[in-house]
Amino acid sequence: MKKIIWILAILVIFISNLVSHSAAGSSPPLESSYNFPSVNANTKKQGIGAYIDKTGKILRYEENEIDTDDYYIPKYDNKTELYGFVNKKDKWVIKPQFDNVEPHAVLKKDSLISVSQYRKWGVINNKGKQIIPFEYNNYIKFYEGLASACIYENWGNNKCGYIDEKNNWIIKPQFDFALNFSEDYAVVLKDNKWGFIDKNGKIVIEPQFPNVLCLSQDPRGNWFPLCKQNSEFKEGLAPIYYDFDYEVKRKGAKTINNYTAVFPENFVKEPKKTVYGYISNGKFTVVNNPDDYKEKHIIEGIIIPKYKNGYTNKKGEIVIELGNVYSMGGFSEGLAPVCKYYGYCGYIDKTGNFVIKPQFMFADEFKNGEAFVRIRNK
Repeated sequence: MKKIIWILAILVIFISNLVSHSAAGSSPPLESSYNFPSVNANTKKQGIGAYIDKTGKILRYEENEIDTDDYYIPKYDNKTELYGFVNKKDKWVIKPQFDNVEPHAVLKKDSLISVSQYRKWGVINNKGKQIIPFEYNNYIKFYEGLASACIYENWGNNKCGYIDEKNNWIIKPQFDFALNFSEDYAVVLKDNKWGFIDKNGKIVIEPQFPNVLCLSQDPRGNWFPLCKQNSEFKEGLAPIYYDFDYEVKRKGAKTINNYTAVFPENFVKEPKKTVYGYISNGKFTVVNNPDDYKEKHIIEGIIIPKYKNGYTNKKGEIVIELGNVYSMGGFSEGLAPVCKYYGYCGYIDKTGNFVIKPQFMFADEFKNGEAFVRIRNK
């Protein structure tokens, strides 16, 4: 009888792994898709690629952000429903075998890249050899010798710490999420608040911030970055969401405008909570009992947080307040890219003033006196 039970248990585990693998490879995650840049690419939506100087003057038009001769890029294979890597001639150099690839991934000679198998992340080199085993819940990217690594503990609770390049724990898993180190500091999530630690794992800026840049959650509640820039220190400053208020978005509305919310006294505000109310003078007045307002045109809405953005120094002080913008990059050569909601991107200095006015569809950080941008194709 015991032998039969053991056989059934092994079959259940085997089938579970097959289902997990199939689900993981059912469709390519959007954040990991990548193609070799090309002058024939659709520039109408993406804009025209160019490099600018610190005055905003266009130095040259260029679609190729990378030298494709020295890089391999990930490619999703529809037949196997897995990722591999191809060269610039679109030839497989590492055969499809991975569920997912780290966002914005390119594999250069003598470099490492994070990939996943059976929904567990590890690291390979440019020959496909495993360097870090597939055992983590997040993609592994080393910065300043350490990488954030997350595992399941205590009946499925996700906890994150930091490993070195030999897969040794340097800072034991203890945070709800953790981002990469920059200038010896890393931003971590603890008790639903974000703060910063040093390389000893000591908290140097108490968790107090409501959110950080460019993060989202998957259906399982795991965090993952959406873009290259995160809340990391550069030139002594880190972009952060330091406060927030609530707005209401009209449910089913085609417009992208959100309404300033007026809530009843003692109303419990929760993101994504469905509410009912009426619009007057550009404000959404939420009501507890819609039946009491039959003379009003009652509509349905959703509560959304409206974050206030800025930059903190290494003391946790907000030294630049930007209000409501949707994207910020780190400072580089004294300037940082900032994009306005439903608008364009420009560059600010360390006083928070725009020195290159918002005019680009995309703006990257400066390097060697120039920055890559995308210009609207008129």
